[in-house]
Parts: sequence; structure tokens; C-alpha cells
Amino acid sequence: MTGRLGARSVTANGLRFGLLEAGSGPLALCLHGFPDSAHTWRHLLPVLSFFLKTPLADPVLAADDMAFLHLLWQDWSPGYGAGEDLHNVKQCLRDERNLAAAIGYYRSEEPGLYPSVADGPYAADQAALATAPSQPTLYLHGSRDGCIDLALVKDAERHLAPGSRMEVAEGAGHFLQVEQPAAVNARILAWVGA
Repeated sequence: MTGRLGARSVTANGLRFGLLEAGSGPLALCLHGFPDSAHTWRHLLPVLSFFLKTPLADPVLAADDMAFLHLLWQDWSPGYGAGEDLHNVKQCLRDERNLAAAIGYYRSEEPGLYPSVADGPYAADQAALATAPSQPTLYLHGSRDGCIDLALVKDAERHLAPGSRMEVAEGAGHFLQVEQPAAVNARILAWVGA
């Protein structure tokens, strides 16, 4: 199920972000990483909008019409036909400023790996990643995730706030919200509605 989504941009910490939104009510951010786009949440937003107003919230990458992204999607979500999603990702990343912002986060140092204190535009993000969230969190992970192997996160729940839950989507890869939208939607709606 996909519905009508609104598109706009916001500026935060001097960076401009594109977002999609649907519905009205309390705010929920559906964040995406690299190499995907806000459009990967298109199956969830229309149904979640009944509960919430939901924005979502280099040369190598740009080469050959961003062919590298095809490889990532193939490796990270084996067997998923990502044509529409890759088109949307590419549209989002064609502006070199958007591409730099998307990659910049991944170029910053991983919290806890180095003793130095992070600075720059991602310092607050790194500090947040180094601490456990205070609110209960639903963590979903695909059993066939080619980016972050399930074995690496099997104990994720113990790093989250009390009342949190980790669930594994069997047969899904890294982009489980587009690979299994109905199942992911149902899990999220059950969590939000509890």
C-alpha cells in the first residue's frame, strides 16, 4: 500500500535535508541510511500516518550512473529487485551536496573506536550513538542482511533501553521495509499501538 506523500525540506545544523511526510499528529522520524532514500519508507508512511505525522525525518559513487549503489543493494538485500528504490536514491543523491552529506556521516569516526572526541557537523550524532537510548525501541533486522550480519547484532536488545525489543524479519535483507512492507508495517504498528 502506498499513498500520497508530501515532499519538502528542512534545515538543521546548517544542513538541508529532504523529507517525505504523511498524516498529522505526533511526530515520528523514519530514518534511512546509505544507500537508500526516504522513499524506502513509502509503504509504511501511509499506514503509520493514521497514528502519526511522519517525515523521514565522490566520484566512485557518482561514476557510471551510481552503479556502485546497484552493487550495494544487491549485496545488502539479495534477491530484491530495487529498481524503483535505486531510481529514488539516485534522484536524492544527484546533487553533490546531498551526496556529500549522505556520505559524510559514514566517513566520521565510529563512536568508541578511537579515544578522540568527535567534532564537526556529526559530533552530536556520534555522542548520541555512544549512549543507549532512553526510550523503549523496536529494533528490526533482516535475517539475510548483507550489510550487517545478524550474528553481529544478536545481542542488540541488551544495549537498548528497558522495554525494548529486537525482532528478526526472516528472509529479509538490509532494506526490509521495502522487501517485506506488510510484515514490517504490521510489526511497527503493533509496537506503536501497544
